[in-house]
Amino acid sequence: MQYLITDVWNGDGYSDSDVEIHEVDTYPSGHPKTHELQRKLIESILDLHNIESIKINDSSITYQIDNECQDAGTFHFEPLTDDILAVAIFPNVCEHEVIRDQETLEEYKSLVREAMEDDDWEFNSKYDNSDIYGYVAHAKGIDESDLILREV
Repeated sequence: MQYLITDVWNGDGYSDSDVEIHEVDTYPSGHPKTHELQRKLIESILDLHNIESIKINDSSITYQIDNECQDAGTFHFEPLTDDILAVAIFPNVCEHEVIRDQETLEEYKSLVREAMEDDDWEFNSKYDNSDIYGYVAHAKGIDESDLILREV
């Protein structure tokens, strides 16, 4: 079974917040072995950071870094389904939104294009997606956080 992992980080390099797809083994009953996925994600956190705190629940792992900046991150995870088009990442608040309909995707793309225009970014046409995904749209996300769209 495949899982969509959204890695959201609010510290230095937050523009690298991204999505990945991981294969998760299943029990004979068909239920996913999410504890193995959680273990891998926790190991990756511990390998990179000096952790102050970590919180694990059924669909995410949130961690606080032991530093003066109070940097934090979250791994959000859920089964990958055919209807997932993209993910809106809000790095400042370590949140995300899985986008499953074209209307919502177009709304977010419009916000990114607006930010690109505000930043005098040059792109080929207003419908060109090559620059939309991965661009950091400052203050265009929830609660005026930044917004990064990632294609799935």
